[in-house]
Amino acid sequence: AWASLFWSTAIMANFTQSAVGIDVMAELRSSGKRMTIWTVLFALSVVIFANSAHVYDTACTGDDPDEEGFFCTSAGYGIGSGVLCSLFTGNVVLTKIRGVSYLFQTEVILAGIVFLLYTFGVSILTSHSGAGAPLGNLYYGSWASFIISSLCLKSCWEDYQRGTTGSGNNAATNEHANTPGGNSNNDVPEVKANNQYGGDTI
Repeated sequence: AWASLFWSTAIMANFTQSAVGIDVMAELRSSGKRMTIWTVLFALSVVIFANSAHVYDTACTGDDPDEEGFFCTSAGYGIGSGVLCSLFTGNVVLTKIRGVSYLFQTEVILAGIVFLLYTFGVSILTSHSGAGAPLGNLYYGSWASFIISSLCLKSCWEDYQRGTTGSGNNAATNEHANTPGGNSNNDVPEVKANNQYGGDTI
């Protein structure tokens, strides 16, 4: 199922580029840094939420539920974390699509929250008694979300180390202002002239 999803997405992207002339991946990259990562995280969050809700509905509800205890608790965690991460990542994606400048500190905070949620999620959902223990969409989605969220946080950290956090224009302006040899009002040379009557310097 996952392979079919990836292949169908790639085929659709190639078809869009050849038929309409729109390069989907190039458009995603041009929308802002980490746009592709946030989009993938949004899709994975929806998958985790939907599958956790399906597991909880089929195994943990009714008069005589098939499962109880930690299994149902882990499914509930999958629902909650999936909803929260869908909201967080969807907000970032929509903001970047609209071309609005996103505050770097806010993006780092959201990336950290998503990473923490999926760090706990992969340990809870894929544990021995967790709802995602059997190999399936929930198992693979949990691990994929953990890996992608760690890559997103790593990309933010690399931008912070390089200083490319959106203040490049201000830095360039300050550097130009502090460039040696720059002219200012204090650099106007003193001009001396002789008074034609008294010879005093003015």
